[in-house]
Amino acid sequence: MARRGWLRLKTLFRRDGIGKRSRVTQLGGRTLEVFGILLAWATFGQTTSIAQTFALSDTKNLVLLNEKAEAIEYKGRKAVRFTKDTEKDGFALLWGTDFQDGAIEADIVLKITTPPGMRMPGFVGIAFRARPDASRYELFYLRPGNSRSDDQAMRNHSVQYTSEPDFGWYKLRREWPWVYEAYADLQPETWTKVRIEVKGRSAKLYLNGSENPSLVVEGLMGRDLRGGIALWSYQGEEAYFSNVHITNSSPLPVKNGSDASGKWEVKV
Repeated sequence: MARRGWLRLKTLFRRDGIGKRSRVTQLGGRTLEVFGILLAWATFGQTTSIAQTFALSDTKNLVLLNEKAEAIEYKGRKAVRFTKDTEKDGFALLWGTDFQDGAIEADIVLKITTPPGMRMPGFVGIAFRARPDASRYELFYLRPGNSRSDDQAMRNHSVQYTSEPDFGWYKLRREWPWVYEAYADLQPETWTKVRIEVKGRSAKLYLNGSENPSLVVEGLMGRDLRGGIALWSYQGEEAYFSNVHITNSSPLPVKNGSDASGKWEVKV
């Protein structure tokens, strides 16, 4: 590990003081999980290649937080299956990612495992600009069960954006109805190609190679302007991920408390 990473790791421990448990340690409880999170913190800010590919034929490049992962072959391709047995927030951080602006691509499948008769539309997505301990992240997620619903209101919740923990789905839906969610044609237990493009305070979600985005977010709510990429899933389901590709681009000149520099026009 680079010297800068070790210095950052030492600073993290020193900040909490001798004899005190850090916030990261409190989240984990499992030595390997906590160590992986701390190492991920330490590598942030180091030079990241323009493009990164994670085939996900194994689990070696994943830092798991409240997730279980297993390498498997599913519907003709190698993938990693994620399951959760806890309500605690978490995800699988992709090791060595440090992302601000650019594009994220992945193939995703969701399989619902809750008993018949229980409503479970499913939740699966990709987090970006994420802190390794899942304390803050931006998220696009899919809900295939809603896409097949006979209730139009539920269908309109097929794809959603949130910024955790300050702007969850409930707050965004109540204060900005229909702005951060939309309908999309999704199929459960079918590979879906996802592409997320991030530029400053804006982001777009594309599905299955379409040239038109399924969801456009013109006001990303996250406090952090850069962070890791993570694979996100929920209880009562199996989430499969394969072929993750990340392309970093030159970031827009944005800082906290501002929007991208330049001339903006507000359309009513």
